[in-house]
Amino acid sequence: MTCVQWNQSYNVDVKEIDGQHQKLVGIMNKLCESIDGGVDDFVIDEIVQDMADYALTHFETEEKYFREFDYKKTDEHIAQHREFSQKVLSLQKDLREDKRNVSADAIGFLGQWFAEHVLKYDREYVECFHEHGLY
Repeated sequence: MTCVQWNQSYNVDVKEIDGQHQKLVGIMNKLCESIDGGVDDFVIDEIVQDMADYALTHFETEEKYFREFDYKKTDEHIAQHREFSQKVLSLQKDLREDKRNVSADAIGFLGQWFAEHVLKYDREYVECFHEHGLY
């Protein structure tokens, strides 16, 4: 399974959000490596829960700024966040039902989703955030 490799193109030049993105990638990679390494299902379930919890924290951060700055694409962006959250919930369910092949597919989806989301949707709010002094 291919893990997400952090690269500078994922930076949105907002320190708080870049740090959160890096931490989220770290959790996804820990999950990826754990599944590849045959780690106990209980540990994998804990990592997935950590990812879900941290993603929620990250999404709340972005959404707070959307409201504060009256970001014009708030609804569209929040829909993307919900898609990720739903996939994580699906992954948790699959892991608990011991569907490792489905889980590998879900991990691939999460990594791809992250890359596409940051490079497309997160890039769209950068100008708005910078206009409001958030770097």
